[in-house]
Amino acid sequence: MRRRILLLAIISTAAAVLALFVPASIALRAAHRKDYQIELWNEAFTAGFQFESTNALAGLDEHRFAIYDANGTIVDGDGPSGADTAVSAALTGIPAIARDGDVLIAAVPLTKGRALRASEQATAWDFNDYTLVLYLGGLAVAMIAVAALAAVGLSRRINAPLADLATSARRFGGGDFSVRATHSGLAEIDDVGTALNTTAERMSHLVSRERRLTAETSHQLRTPLAGMRVAIEAEASAPRDDPAELTNELLAAIDRMDAAISDLIALSRHTDRGGAPVSVADVLDRAAQRWKQAFRNAGRELTTHTAIISPSDGALLTGARPAAIDTVLDVLLDNSLAHGAGIVSIRLASISGSPVILLTDEGTFVGDDAADPFHNPPSPGDQHGFGLGIAQALADAEGAQVRLTSRRPTSFELILPRADGSTYRRIDV
Repeated sequence: MRRRILLLAIISTAAAVLALFVPASIALRAAHRKDYQIELWNEAFTAGFQFESTNALAGLDEHRFAIYDANGTIVDGDGPSGADTAVSAALTGIPAIARDGDVLIAAVPLTKGRALRASEQATAWDFNDYTLVLYLGGLAVAMIAVAALAAVGLSRRINAPLADLATSARRFGGGDFSVRATHSGLAEIDDVGTALNTTAERMSHLVSRERRLTAETSHQLRTPLAGMRVAIEAEASAPRDDPAELTNELLAAIDRMDAAISDLIALSRHTDRGGAPVSVADVLDRAAQRWKQAFRNAGRELTTHTAIISPSDGALLTGARPAAIDTVLDVLLDNSLAHGAGIVSIRLASISGSPVILLTDEGTFVGDDAADPFHNPPSPGDQHGFGLGIAQALADAEGAQVRLTSRRPTSFELILPRADGSTYRRIDV
């Protein structure tokens, strides 16, 4: 790129200089020679006036003067014996100028039919012509040199951001989606850099979303798989009279895994809300159906109370997506099953028209009282903290709010948006 810009600048400048140099040289040469002719004429007229006044020639060292009579014969001064072309013209009353070899001649008419001839060597004329050409040539070379320097500077100015852009593109192609092209001040290059930055940011979000989907899916599948393992091991150690019971449990666990995968994929691929209002009571009933068998297998009880605590609010509807609510509830129930104790109770309430789901068990939430259980990074292998982070991220995306309201007994509160999308926000003090 740098060489091409330099070569193009030199060729363009040279062509432009050449196009101006030739006519300029011709015009200046003609003007310069015209000046010499006028100067020689002025000398001839001055010498003729002096001759007419004093009848004597007073010439300069670089000029030679001669007087010719009406017949074209020299009568005084330094010149050829006979009239030449310029003198012949002057004898007819017409001032003339001519060049004979290396001699420049000017002839002017005098009284009594005579003529004065002034001459000088044309060497100075030719020397000045050469000097003029050299001057113009030097100016042309200087212009080409300036253009070359400007091209070098411009090529560096362009090449640096292009090299940076190429480096960023290579890093982006290598999987580094954090790369960002720097601002160069060149609009066209900055447009490309902006497009690269936008693509990198989108790819970063896409990859992060896919990674989170993988992590969330693995977390959500852990409990159904564990339940299937417990059921199979229990059946192997103490077979039940009705084999269909194990089959039904396994099918229920498979249905839970399939629903979890479908919900997570739907939430990951589609971020727009605003569907038809959803009955929160129906969502709680589905959650109970999914989890009752798992709690029963663990020797625990799951109870649901879908009768609204504040009957005056009527049937509670939410604008949140069912898949999101299902996933948040699955995380909370999974934590209660794995880390809680005793009976787990799910109740439906309302705050200023916003649906509220209250989930309580008889255990104790273990952890630093000052730490946020939703944002505190889980320790390696600790899926408990990881699941709560998923729950809060999904709740925030839906305009909902999930909180740990009590550590003993462990109680969570999920405030959902109303059917119109507005939400009551509880402020922690």
